[in-house]
Amino acid sequence: MSLISPATKLLLSLSMLKGVGPAALKKASLVPNFFEMEIGDLANEVSQIAKSLSGGGDWQNAQSDAARQMDQAERHLARIISPIDDEYPRLLAATRDDPFILYVKGSLGKTPEHSVAIIGTREPTMHGEVVARRITQFFAEQGWSVVSGLAIGCDAIAHQSALEAGAHTVAVMAHGLQMIAPARHKNLAHDIVASGGALVSEYPFGQNVQNQQYVKRDRTQAGMARGVVMVQSDLKGGSLHASRAALDYGRWLAVPYPTDKDRESGEAKVQANLLMADGADSDRASLLRCPEGSLRQLIILRSKTDYLRMLNPTPNDESADVAGDVEAQTNELQFSFDDGPDKRNQQPTIADKSGHVAEGQAIPQRPANQQDASFAATEAGCVILTRGGFENLKILQYRAHVGESLQSRSSVADARVMVVAARLQYLQLLLDDLRDTLSNKNIHGERGNDLFLGFFLENFLIQMKRTVEIAVSVGRGSHGGSQAALSEPSQRPPERSVKPKPEEFLRETLAKFEEGILKNIDVPARNLRAVPSDADADKEVENGLYLDDLVLSFNQVIARQLPADQ
Repeated sequence: MSLISPATKLLLSLSMLKGVGPAALKKASLVPNFFEMEIGDLANEVSQIAKSLSGGGDWQNAQSDAARQMDQAERHLARIISPIDDEYPRLLAATRDDPFILYVKGSLGKTPEHSVAIIGTREPTMHGEVVARRITQFFAEQGWSVVSGLAIGCDAIAHQSALEAGAHTVAVMAHGLQMIAPARHKNLAHDIVASGGALVSEYPFGQNVQNQQYVKRDRTQAGMARGVVMVQSDLKGGSLHASRAALDYGRWLAVPYPTDKDRESGEAKVQANLLMADGADSDRASLLRCPEGSLRQLIILRSKTDYLRMLNPTPNDESADVAGDVEAQTNELQFSFDDGPDKRNQQPTIADKSGHVAEGQAIPQRPANQQDASFAATEAGCVILTRGGFENLKILQYRAHVGESLQSRSSVADARVMVVAARLQYLQLLLDDLRDTLSNKNIHGERGNDLFLGFFLENFLIQMKRTVEIAVSVGRGSHGGSQAALSEPSQRPPERSVKPKPEEFLRETLAKFEEGILKNIDVPARNLRAVPSDADADKEVENGLYLDDLVLSFNQVIARQLPADQ
């Protein structure tokens, strides 16, 4: 693996200019072939660069400073990456204030999207220590990476527990990688790298510890994770920075409920936990500095059975402001595009030879029986996962490349297209998660796995509906509702005599899923049961719902809204 890519090398040099920060670097990276341009030409495209150079910024000195950083990286066996590099964590790139330049020692892992940040006070109670180890062990068993800050207390417990469980772990530092703070954790840092984990910092070599850097470090921890577990904290603890960032980024925040002993003794280090669990919504929102609607992303862990809620929670995605700040929306997807279709499991598609979805494409007919279908029954009917396996079940992927798509423009419509493309990738990630879970476990053999299915479907429906809403807003402003190119759409369905409009079919199918799942998972012991007996199977399958139907109609609706991929 190279020390630094040519494009990131130029971005690193630009970052050494006074007044050129992450926002300016993002704008520069959107300019087609920016890393092949002369600095003067690039300055004409990015006002911050032009302002820095005209204000006395020395390009040669900036390049020399970047070269010194690369020398230090080589000396410390580290790398320097940016969001244009495949290694850069996609979850972090999706935040609006990602650091853009990262210094990495070690390996970020093969599946950084499966990452959880486990943080907490430097002085946990005995129960806090137990819970930190227990939750880390849970995620280790799921194959997730554990992100923390190498601090004394909960952070160190999380890292050490991950190492003992053979899990991948990443330590996010609040200073340059030339040092380890606290010094007592030098051996722990060494073990993290030696085990295949990584030390990460957004600060250049030579940067020492400053108090304000811990706040940004905490936000970076949250940005690198699907969610944050705040083990314990008082009402003014530093762990609240990452907790607030998690909700700000639309991620989940999990908080263990204190023990009777800690509550009765008035333990200071659990007061934030208590307020988040039992406080009024206004007080909880005030502590977390978030809208009350964001509290739906808060998960209170009262027992081990609640751990499953962290794998597929229901995020507060309904309140996203699509017409908000354009740059913030652009950041949500800026470097999350695939270069092209994945050929590993390619199946027949619903696209025509030109790569566009045909108008009025057939909707699949439900078979009367399908012995190989995986399903979970509910009182409202039977939810069939797939007919032919998850390898055949694909969310369409929009192939617009960032630079070519925007072409130096900065409009709300462009940002919306990019947001839709990011959400399409996220939906495919959810399907991949479910596929991996089903391949490793018998989903019908355990109550917890039935809960997992319900939580997955609930989250999947919410994400689908939000993606459609944004795509429709794109379609209203497009030229005649041009069709989108597909990267790897769902399989070609069988012909059907009656062909409802994709929008109508999607609306009806979503409603059926909501009726069959959402109202039942709140009391799963009564309403969500395992596979029915063979005698009842045929009848329930005939009246069932299929993810195939849902995904196919979703693909068609999205494809009708997005502009043609150039």
